[in-house]
Amino acid sequence: MKNYSKKLSWVVVLSLLFCIFFAFLLSSNAYAARGQVVIVPYATIAAGWWTGLSIRNDSKSEENTYLLTVYTDGGSYQDSIYFTLAPRQMRTDLLEEFAPSASGRVAVEIASQQNIPFELTVFMANTAAGGFGF
Repeated sequence: MKNYSKKLSWVVVLSLLFCIFFAFLLSSNAYAARGQVVIVPYATIAAGWWTGLSIRNDSKSEENTYLLTVYTDGGSYQDSIYFTLAPRQMRTDLLEEFAPSASGRVAVEIASQQNIPFELTVFMANTAAGGFGF
């Protein structure tokens, strides 16, 4: 019985270590998308909701120009802007600062014009007095 308990303890310890390692792998890249074109299928600027974007040029040596396009909930064009980032430079702002005429529920497409990878993080929150809700 003593040997069985010892083996069971090792199985439990190894299982926990595996779970911790696997959880780390899953969460290590969960906060940013990377690519030459990234589509954010849902963003909003309405009823106390806001969307923030953080875009970072992933190149060590090349400047990159980006096209950010906003589409309405139904897929119609709403606004677009070109902007340039130096190597490793980051721009973080509210969606309405990138595209002033954007409003309501929208989709956002960001495309690298030089086909250079970039990273994107999206923040959404509600600051209305009513609290969280969709």
